[in-house]
Amino acid sequence: MSLLILSRNALRPCYASILSTQNIGPVRMSNITLLNPTAVRCITSESSGMDPAVQKIAKTEKVEFWEKNRNLNRPVSPHMTIYSWQYTNSLSILHRATGIMIYGGLAVLAVPYLSMPYMFPAYIQYLTSFTGGKLLLGAGKFLISMPVIYHMLNGARHLFWDYGMGLSLETLRASGYAIVGTSVLLSLLLAFWRF
Repeated sequence: MSLLILSRNALRPCYASILSTQNIGPVRMSNITLLNPTAVRCITSESSGMDPAVQKIAKTEKVEFWEKNRNLNRPVSPHMTIYSWQYTNSLSILHRATGIMIYGGLAVLAVPYLSMPYMFPAYIQYLTSFTGGKLLLGAGKFLISMPVIYHMLNGARHLFWDYGMGLSLETLRASGYAIVGTSVLLSLLLAFWRF
């Protein structure tokens, strides 16, 4: 078993500056087996293999890039205010939201179902006995089935994308409208279909 001790001088400058601000001693990496301890070389910016002239040019370009962005008052990273809202990104957000709704809804609906004193059909019969109860039941079934159907159909759409199919802008929009329309129709069919 060999012990490799790295001092601050053996680290790249960015790591050395991080360690120097934390005021800790040398970094020790124990339990490392070295096949040839003499073959270990120090890792510094001087021995990284990059030509010093190229390093100087890269550093100059980096400084110029950030100065130009600062002078133009450009934001550091993109944010929602610079993007125009599109139908396709709404569908992507909806896909994630329906996934969360399915997962959360399962937990929220499963716990009361398991703790109810009567079987579920008895509660459905009680609900439909009210005036407008069937409409309320249909709305509830729609709210449960819509996220599941949309998430399933949009997931199939994503599988086609994984194979490189349907990625043109026209096809993306058309398939998006088709998915939403089909999801609503199938959910309405399931909501008001008598089992």
